[in-house]
Amino acid sequence: MLAARTLIVVAFLSLSFASPAAARTSQYVLNECTIDESDELYFQTMGFCYGFIAGAWDSLNVLEAVFGRYAPDAPEDMALRSADCIPSGANLEQLRAVLVKYLEDNPQVLHLPAVNGFIRAMHEAFC
Repeated sequence: MLAARTLIVVAFLSLSFASPAAARTSQYVLNECTIDESDELYFQTMGFCYGFIAGAWDSLNVLEAVFGRYAPDAPEDMALRSADCIPSGANLEQLRAVLVKYLEDNPQVLHLPAVNGFIRAMHEAFC
């Protein structure tokens, strides 16, 4: 069972951080999630933003389901705590606002993969 869990986590992490060229940075997500409503690509861009947030949130929930809450020996412990801390009534717009505020207030993380920025934002806001 532990081997299966480890395999799932390795697969998840390898997909999340596949290559720097393919990975979206936190800066990229910040740009997408703060596009001006008058932009002709507003709806498509916000679709990406909300899709990213939904996917990242789902990924955190998968990690939590695999490892359980607060797995002390899991390398993804911050992610697990973040998944557990997000209120059950939270919606995508609330999570977008939290993510944008965190990224704007913490420019030192903008070079990191977007999922890292998401985990840090949720952890700081809700844990």
